[in-house]
Amino acid sequence: MHEEKYEFVDYFRNVPFRILNISRTQENVDPVMEHWHQELEIIYTYTGNAHYYIDGKSCFSSPGKLLIINSESIHKVIPCDAGKLQKKEAVVLNVDYQFIKTLIPCME
Repeated sequence: MHEEKYEFVDYFRNVPFRILNISRTQENVDPVMEHWHQELEIIYTYTGNAHYYIDGKSCFSSPGKLLIINSESIHKVIPCDAGKLQKKEAVVLNVDYQFIKTLIPCME
């Protein structure tokens, strides 16, 4: 059984954030290779486990964990449990850096 679904939710063009619902059901989930972006990224894991590498540091994510990845941080995701059929679900919130800077002017 193989099911992979990404759902981008852009409510309005003038809203400074984007929501991505991720749902994958398969034996081997491909890693998300190193990348970066201007937006602050907040990830909440519902099901599944993964190793996140953020600016060269490793952290483990499991159900119920919340990760915050700073703007311009280089990060990648390596799913765990290769070869086992697993459901992996998470929600990702990307918040525009310039919007955050208007709320927190001293942020660098």
